[in-house]
Amino acid sequence: MSDWEPISIKKIRSYSVKDRPSKVRQDDFGAPWKAGGSMGSWFASLPRILAGNDFRAVVEKLVRAAREKKMILLGMGAHPIKVGLSPHIIDLMERGIVRGLAMNGACVIHDTEVAMVGHTSEDVAARLGEGNSVWRMNRPF
Repeated sequence: MSDWEPISIKKIRSYSVKDRPSKVRQDDFGAPWKAGGSMGSWFASLPRILAGNDFRAVVEKLVRAAREKKMILLGMGAHPIKVGLSPHIIDLMERGIVRGLAMNGACVIHDTEVAMVGHTSEDVAARLGEGNSVWRMNRPF
């Protein structure tokens, strides 16, 4: 014998998905890049919904600020470094577009590891249970 009873669905009301208000429509979807296409055409082809609109708004504001020679400061955690965006960030700095960085300590660790040994980002979940860390066990310097 079980100690539980199924939830009653007597009061559940349904309606057609055709009548339901939705945030996402197929017409808002992005389009894939086409060979020979420009960066501008790719940017224009991004989805016009949710984070696609947020990304577009941020880029447009950054472009306007750069054209107006306004100060652009980049505040970030370590993920841009971990996913290989350092060359892009450096390029924006060398062009004078990004003029200041604010980073956490993890940025310094990942950047140092990449500079010293060419790779970074150990699997913390796998190593934590072992009580091991490359920084504690065998420092490469």
